[in-house]
Amino acid sequence: MNKPSVNGLVSNVIAICFSLLLAVTLILPSGLAQTVHDVAVSNVFSGKTVVCQGFTATINVTVVNKGDSPENFNVTLSRLGETKTYTLVGFMITGWNSSIPAPAINVNLWDTVSLTLSSGDGGTHNFFVDYNGNKLPSVGEPISPTITAGSIIHYSLVASTAGAFTYYCQFHPTPMNGPFTTNATSIATSIGAQVVNPSLPPAESRTLSFTWNSIGMPKGNYTLRAVADTVAGETSVADNTFIGGFIVVSMPGDVTPDGTIDIFDVVPIALAFGATSTSPNWNFNADINNDGIVDIFDIVVVALHFGQVDP
Repeated sequence: MNKPSVNGLVSNVIAICFSLLLAVTLILPSGLAQTVHDVAVSNVFSGKTVVCQGFTATINVTVVNKGDSPENFNVTLSRLGETKTYTLVGFMITGWNSSIPAPAINVNLWDTVSLTLSSGDGGTHNFFVDYNGNKLPSVGEPISPTITAGSIIHYSLVASTAGAFTYYCQFHPTPMNGPFTTNATSIATSIGAQVVNPSLPPAESRTLSFTWNSIGMPKGNYTLRAVADTVAGETSVADNTFIGGFIVVSMPGDVTPDGTIDIFDVVPIALAFGATSTSPNWNFNADINNDGIVDIFDIVVVALHFGQVDP
């Protein structure tokens, strides 16, 4: 009797295993297939980039279901950062505020740094944060307008880069410099929370609208953050958080916003007068009271504060 070859036995075993695997795959109930749970925030958008103190802005948050099961989940919208104020007077010999090194600026990530800058010696000065360490203003580094004799500059920047840096005067960097530290931890203040309900079907998106009321909020430039809560069984969570978009909180009537209520704040309202959100000349910022139309009530806000200067 002929004995089967080893190669033949191996081939038969492989064929049997493949047949069993195929049979099990076909027989197993489809309900045992693994369900994917994955939600994300894909966008944060506010058409209004300037909201005057005491008024509101509408912020839209878009969420998406990347999994294959309907999901209910909570979404929280927050503003990041606080406003920190500093006053610096420039002296080309004795440094900022006649101090070498200059006073320390210590803030958290996404804080607004609001600076009042002036020249104490009649010289020409400016302010910049040296992120790359070359002691010169570079692309992407915050830099103020030039300060001249008798002028007072109000300049704001957002601390968007964590680390320990130095701030300088470009014209007199040796005496005029000081420490600028941005701590990596940011301060978040909730704007609101909503539940995605009814359930969001797989592969679909939905936009949630939040209303941000700026009553009592300090002037500054605020970054927005939206977070979708992790759903049960979700493992891909990096895209549950979306940081992006910003809103400047300004004085009432300061549409531009440049710290002065003047004709330049009237112009955008005049150009959009009578417009609604579907009009070709619509301007979100010109709609100060956020009622969906640019009209006399928006002009009244500017008129009541006309001539005011940011203190």
